[in-house]
Amino acid sequence: MLSIIIVHFHTPELLRLCLRSIRDTVKTDYEVLIADSEADPDTETDLRQEFPSPAGEIIYQPFRQNIGYAKGINWGIEHSQGEYILILNPDIILAPNAVAELRKFLDTNPTVGLVGPRLVNFNGKTQNSAARFYRPFTIVFRRTWLGKLGFAKKRLCQKTTSQI
Repeated sequence: MLSIIIVHFHTPELLRLCLRSIRDTVKTDYEVLIADSEADPDTETDLRQEFPSPAGEIIYQPFRQNIGYAKGINWGIEHSQGEYILILNPDIILAPNAVAELRKFLDTNPTVGLVGPRLVNFNGKTQNSAARFYRPFTIVFRRTWLGKLGFAKKRLCQKTTSQI
């Protein structure tokens, strides 16, 4: 089984789009765990009406306060039942076969513990999801007047050169 964890915060329409894409693309048994920060009381009712399908169980946990992203993920992991965990933001729409391909990669590469997909914008262009690790000069450039100098701006604007 696959456990899909979503940390939600005030974006019910995006969450619905995400859940529709899960329902339409994930072909294996799955559960969806939603940690909803500062939950609107109507969100759970609306989700239960639109997603009553037994194909994937939705475990919805409303929180009164904003618990933050990390705490939401940790809650999801603690309550998950799946062999695999997929962490999604509510603004993600899954591409056809994306989850199957990720799972296939993990199944055929037992020494791999984590895999991330290529992110694609609606216009078909790749959305970068990686950056260089900070170096000491990065912090100095960002927090001092040195960051306004040409060579510092150039250093701060450098992109990751390798595809991940």
